[in-house]
Amino acid sequence: MSRRSAHSGPALLLRHLAAHPAGGLTVAVLVILLSALAAAAPRAVEAMHTRSLDYAVSALEPAQRDVTGGAIGVPNPGAGGTSGPDALPSESRAAWGGFNDRVVALHDSLPSPLREATGRPQYFLSQDSLPITRIGDENYGELALAYDPRASDHVRYIDGSPPSETDDDVVEIGLATANADILSWGVGEIRQVQADRGETYSARLSGVFEPVDPDDDYWSHAPLLLEPSLVQEPLGPPVYTVTGLVDSSELPALAVSPTAVRVEVWFPLDPDAVTQADAPELVEQLRRLESAPPTVVMTRNEFFDSMLSFSAGPADTIEDTLTTDAAVDAVLAMTASGPLGVMIAVLLLGCRMISGRRADALRLLAARGASGGTLRGLMAIEGLVIGVPAAIVGSIVGILVTTGPVTAGALLLPVLLGLLPAVLLALPAPDLRRGERDDLDGASRASGRARIIVELVVVGLAAVATFALVQRGLTTAAAASGIDPLLAAAPLLLALAVCVAALRIYPVPLAWLARRSHGRRGLSAYLGPVRALRDPATGLAPVLALVVGVAVAVSSGVLLTTIRSGIDDAAVTAVGADLRVKGTPLTTEQVEAIGAVPGVADAAAVSGANSALIDVDGRRTNTSIIVVDTDALGRVQGDAPGAIPVGAALRADGDSVPIVASGATTAAVGTSTDATLDGEPITIVATVDGSTALSTRANWAVVDSRFADRVGVVNPVTHVMLLRLEPGADLEATRAAVQAVAGDAATVDTPADSAAVLASTPAAAGLQSALLIAIAVTALLSALTIAMTLVLGGPARARILVLLRMLGGGRREARTLAVWEIAPMAVVALVFGAALGIGLPLVILAGVDLRGFTGGRLQPALAVDPLLTLALVLGFALVTALCTFIALFASGRARASSILRTVEA
Repeated sequence: MSRRSAHSGPALLLRHLAAHPAGGLTVAVLVILLSALAAAAPRAVEAMHTRSLDYAVSALEPAQRDVTGGAIGVPNPGAGGTSGPDALPSESRAAWGGFNDRVVALHDSLPSPLREATGRPQYFLSQDSLPITRIGDENYGELALAYDPRASDHVRYIDGSPPSETDDDVVEIGLATANADILSWGVGEIRQVQADRGETYSARLSGVFEPVDPDDDYWSHAPLLLEPSLVQEPLGPPVYTVTGLVDSSELPALAVSPTAVRVEVWFPLDPDAVTQADAPELVEQLRRLESAPPTVVMTRNEFFDSMLSFSAGPADTIEDTLTTDAAVDAVLAMTASGPLGVMIAVLLLGCRMISGRRADALRLLAARGASGGTLRGLMAIEGLVIGVPAAIVGSIVGILVTTGPVTAGALLLPVLLGLLPAVLLALPAPDLRRGERDDLDGASRASGRARIIVELVVVGLAAVATFALVQRGLTTAAAASGIDPLLAAAPLLLALAVCVAALRIYPVPLAWLARRSHGRRGLSAYLGPVRALRDPATGLAPVLALVVGVAVAVSSGVLLTTIRSGIDDAAVTAVGADLRVKGTPLTTEQVEAIGAVPGVADAAAVSGANSALIDVDGRRTNTSIIVVDTDALGRVQGDAPGAIPVGAALRADGDSVPIVASGATTAAVGTSTDATLDGEPITIVATVDGSTALSTRANWAVVDSRFADRVGVVNPVTHVMLLRLEPGADLEATRAAVQAVAGDAATVDTPADSAAVLASTPAAAGLQSALLIAIAVTALLSALTIAMTLVLGGPARARILVLLRMLGGGRREARTLAVWEIAPMAVVALVFGAALGIGLPLVILAGVDLRGFTGGRLQPALAVDPLLTLALVLGFALVTALCTFIALFASGRARASSILRTVEA
């Protein structure tokens, strides 16, 4: 290389950057890590929201999930011309073709994204059931008829043949194997169907079928085609209702049917097609379809026609999931705002390291005539060389480890992180002073007034933000409007306010220690606190980083404990006892046998929800009567979370029947004092909002068993049993014994089962993972802060240690000085950070609805795990001690000659 090229601008710049590379490499590594996290976080959150939607929508039964419409009436018969995948089988086109054309056109007219999220239209028609008999026998169940022009796609006949149109008065039907078996109906056998006004018609079983695909969502819309329904009257024999398929060409005859005819149309909804981006618009389109459905006219026996009406399907579920996702975003924004400030503070410390290494070169350039702008430009170029490539590498890593589309918004923060080193290095004028004492600087004293103003503004903003959040209460508006800036900024403002308090308070004990140690023997006992006061390694950046680091770690631990505690309480509320038996009617013998199982201390039998009407001043509302022995229920539930209030008022005799009502039932009654249940006056003695272990319905009323007959419940059938176990009982062995008595059709679950399901939901699991990541990231940032602070104070510390050794000081004084350098900052971080960490969840609980994570009906209460909190604080202390030890080791290796050469005379 020629002498000219060696002294060119680019060559000198490269030599400048290559000198003292440690600071630049540190900042580059930090930018890579932060950029990777910044690029991955939005994509990971978006993927979590999509999983939440898929989880919630997939958990619905297809009949609840699909976009379903129905009407009472018969489609107008007529041929149609739809071709392709929506075409009907040739034998059904003559009667159903016109209706099929209208339904297909209706689906094609749906707006996007609803149209793309739903599949090919399906439909079938059914009649109300009528009693059937064997010839010459008494009533033997009931038969409903169903018509499906695509029946051949769903069933295959294993005995006999499909029903066909007949010329006589006999109607041919096809039955599923289970339905034919329960009625002992053989192929070819004719039975009588009793219509209205004493009329009958004959039905012949033409064939027995089985499903082509038993797992097809189709069977959720037509479950009675496969299995009978059972009505068990307390004093009568069981009554089975079955549904049989009829030849679809019989459609024109239904216009004069003696029973109600209903048509159901549905568009299958694909859960994978419901994305976070499209979900709000999808909900709006579902609501619009429900309120103003397209016109598809049906013929009725009356003088007027009817039209299809659609339900909103999964709209409520999607809205609830969006609300929960908004709460996730709010918690993550509040949790991330503090670390975001720490990131800037740590980068500032890294840039101070670089500036310190470049100080001599900058002084030389200034002495040779370089202006302040030139010096700033040089530092900005170095910041760009360090930050931009590091941000690019970090962004690529973050994108590779996550899934989903790459959006401009996801790359905004990495871009800013890449530019931030240049801004931090170039923004302040390079400090060209050397060897001057900051504590004796008159300009520093003159800035006291400005500092007070800034501190008052920070504290005021923190107070206003916190007060506004507490006064506003819980909000779910973020589901529609995005992250609330007030929620997101409050933690960072509180952290800054705490830092202001810390920086104002911690010099007071240091000054007291300096005065106390003035007359003691040993130089380090006095020099330590004095140096910490006059030449502190601390400042806003390291104090902010350390206080927020401890606060985020502690608050994340508290939030984890709070959410898990809320999940546990919600699980106990959902199950209601140590064990719950549900899912099938239980006989009296089974109830007694379950109560006698070894390990069961007490049992409460709960009747099935019997439908009844509440009359409120002439307005009638459906509700479900739940009959329980309130004494037994009180013993089983005790004071567990969500226990039904079964005090003496529920057993009090009087003119009216006392009940415990759900929130929906209480709302229906309102302030009326004349409400009746099945004609009997009632008094609501307590209200329970939300779900309960006794019923999954919204409207219900709990009645003590002694009043059951007064509200029309005679011989109630047990459908749920709540069990309290003996102390020390083997849970799994007891559950297995209860399951053996209850039978395979019953479900025996525990609060742990329910808690595992709640904790595994994508929203709850994702939030817990995010909080754990926040703890890890802030721990890393705190370690880097301590290391950088010690590195920044390294030259001054090394000079003092060398001078002390020359004056006869030993290693003890060296260790003491290093401890005094970092100890005040660490103690401040531990005390103020831990207090802030416990207080931040209170702010979050005041402004964010966490019930979507816990599954409970109440906002979870703050729960602090002392062991976890202590472990986090001790972990921080351990990191501090380790970094201090490393700094001591490095300082102890400093050579006196090299240090003293840097000290000016």
